Amino acid sequence: MFAMRDFEKNAEGFAFTPIGGTSEMMALSDSFGDMVVRIQELMTRVRSEEVALRKTELRALQAQINPHFLYNTLDSIALMCEDGRNKDAVDMVNALARLFRISISKGHELIPIQKEVEHAQSYLKIQKFRYKNQFEYGFEVEEQCLKYYCNKITLQPIIENAIYHGLNRMIDEGT
Repeated sequence: MFAMRDFEKNAEGFAFTPIGGTSEMMALSDSFGDMVVRIQELMTRVRSEEVALRKTELRALQAQINPHFLYNTLDSIALMCEDGRNKDAVDMVNALARLFRISISKGHELIPIQKEVEHAQSYLKIQKFRYKNQFEYGFEVEEQCLKYYCNKITLQPIIENAIYHGLNRMIDEGT
């Protein structure tokens, strides 16, 4: 009975020790031990499936963002070249290359916050060209946070929504 209470309090870290006694008690003890093992295995499997699901969702979101954004950016670069704005086109191509280099990140899902901020800065540089300098931006990130890891492409969807929903209704420049 005490083992069951301990298991309820900490199923994941619980280590079962069989008890002796009558044949009924030992059979009950063995059954409880088997149940503990199965529940712990299920908990581990569910946890890893949840992680896999989150990674799949993140990859799907990244796949949706990249083609649409890439097409619009390449169209903007082409227009800059046609207008003779070669320096702007070169700056935009460099920002696009940096953005994709960071978003690929050698296949890693987690990147340092510093790289995530660089990714967001490249994204904003491109959007600032596309929106004809209609907005300014800045970052305030505590220095000690830059070395910690986060999921890549975390800031871009937030920034994209802020630009889309914020600038659509603005007449003047924004920040």
